[in-house]
Amino acid sequence: MLSGAKLFTFARETIVKVWPRVVAILGIMAIVVPVLGMVATRTGWITFQIGFLCLALGLVFGSIAFFSALVGHVIVAAKGLGPTTDRPSRLHLRLAGGGLMGLAVSIFVVLLFMNALRYPSIYDISTDVNDPPVFIAAIELRGVDSNPLVYNEKIAQVQQASYPDVKPYVHESLTVNDAFELVRDLAVELNWEIVTDDPENTVLEAVATTFWYGFKDDIVVRIRQHANNRGSTIDIRSASRVGVSDVGTNARRIREFLRLVEQRANDRDG
Repeated sequence: MLSGAKLFTFARETIVKVWPRVVAILGIMAIVVPVLGMVATRTGWITFQIGFLCLALGLVFGSIAFFSALVGHVIVAAKGLGPTTDRPSRLHLRLAGGGLMGLAVSIFVVLLFMNALRYPSIYDISTDVNDPPVFIAAIELRGVDSNPLVYNEKIAQVQQASYPDVKPYVHESLTVNDAFELVRDLAVELNWEIVTDDPENTVLEAVATTFWYGFKDDIVVRIRQHANNRGSTIDIRSASRVGVSDVGTNARRIREFLRLVEQRANDRDG
């Protein structure tokens, strides 16, 4: 049977050897699990729901690592614990390493979730809310579990309240054919996968893949003759295949695309 002194020594050595390792492992898991979830989602090994669960687990592991490090600091610094050499300083550093990894991941994930709450629960954005461009090829490409491609009045109202700047691009001197060539060139430049290239009807459909999780978003661009019968009106619609909210991705994509369209059109005008 262990005496009180031996039991105290055993407990102290256990804390000295095991606790920092546990904190370090938790801190590493807080980083590795979300990264693996992201990679596995992008490659199609797991669903995006499991990928997001891995992100949430990163928050769990990170929080446990941080608070375990705090407890470890208190234990090591407590009177009578730890050897009298410089080992407590090294222990504090080892605990701090794992704890800071956990804290960094926790803050990052919390900020991501808080940022997501800023955006409306819509996934389909169109520059023309009254007569949005129609998807044709995308219908066959989207799986049975994909979001429906139904742009209705409710979505239009939410979009106009959240993204009032998303509107058609009108150029009074750019012809419809020239606009279509410009749009097609930009789609290639932006690494969109073009699935419909219809110069006769001046409609282009494409698929964009997001960087982090590899989400597939369907895009349709429609060019019509402007009211002055000389220029053109460019409309674009972008819809995410999964997720209740696109976290602003489609609106950002449309803004960037139309910004580039305007820039290239102005360059042509000289």
